[in-house]
Amino acid sequence: MPIEKVKFGTIQENTISEYTLDNGNDMVVKILDYGGIINQMHVPGKYDIADVVLGFDSLEGYLNDIAFVGTIVGRFANRIRFGRFKLNALTYQLDINEPPHHIHGGLMGFHRHYWQSESYTENGDLCLRLHRLSPNMECGYPGNLDVTVVYRLTTENALSFEISATTDKTTIVSLAQHSYFNLRGHNSGDICEHELYVNADSITPVGPDLIPTGEIRDVTGTPYDLRESQQLGPKQRATGNGFDINYVLNQDSDLITPAAILSDPVSLRSMKVFTTKPALQFYDGNHLGSRPMLGKGSTEYSQCAGLCLETQHFPDAINQPGFPSPLVRPGEEYTHKTVYAFEID
Repeated sequence: MPIEKVKFGTIQENTISEYTLDNGNDMVVKILDYGGIINQMHVPGKYDIADVVLGFDSLEGYLNDIAFVGTIVGRFANRIRFGRFKLNALTYQLDINEPPHHIHGGLMGFHRHYWQSESYTENGDLCLRLHRLSPNMECGYPGNLDVTVVYRLTTENALSFEISATTDKTTIVSLAQHSYFNLRGHNSGDICEHELYVNADSITPVGPDLIPTGEIRDVTGTPYDLRESQQLGPKQRATGNGFDINYVLNQDSDLITPAAILSDPVSLRSMKVFTTKPALQFYDGNHLGSRPMLGKGSTEYSQCAGLCLETQHFPDAINQPGFPSPLVRPGEEYTHKTVYAFEID
């Protein structure tokens, strides 16, 4: 089916477009070329078709958003201690947008930019290619970073995104998709009855400021053990503060073994997450509603209205010598692929 493109708003001289990808199998995804935002994701369940991601009806909603709803975040997803790191004997200072730390690329990270966009079909898949050049020292990051994101919707009800990037100066890169999922529907309340499996034996524990301590800790005997599918509500209560934690994934970048499986026992929708990245940040949306957030259809998004499963490098990896390196050098290519595959249980 053809890909539809309509105007969603205007920022300065740029017309922001919304692309509709309809695979003809009851799955429809709407993506903006502002922030790479997934604005809608309609997925069939046992009894109906529901929009399973949080979002806003207008561009103004995204411009005022502080929760990174639906966006591509970067250059570096998650937190960096004090927004500071050393590289080649130089110290770089990034934006401090979660004082006293840096999160998700900064004040004007990738979520705050217009991307050049092009839609096309390939082997029956519906594709949207987004591109931007992040200039040297944008938000404090060294190097000109040339980034391409390709969203791909298949007839088998799988949405993938594939990211590639090159730089002219050694830098750090970790991009992530930051959609908030509620498989019962974005306007259906909280996700506490959802069930989640995460294929990870370990987490990277954090201090009170949510910065990793540098330890890699076994989840056995803790509320963070999700190696068997668990209802989230009891697990959230057991942690005391809910979930905002990085999981060290077991699989070896094979896109065959699920990194996570999210399911809803009411709608019978399930979503398998596959990725080439070594980690997954599970955030249960427990801080949503800390200030009023009026979403699509005048829905008030309150605490745990949706959850994020962010495939990424380890948080603060540049400052933690025991974590996999997030460095990208000239002549190298950063790559990242993640797939959201939907089924009816």
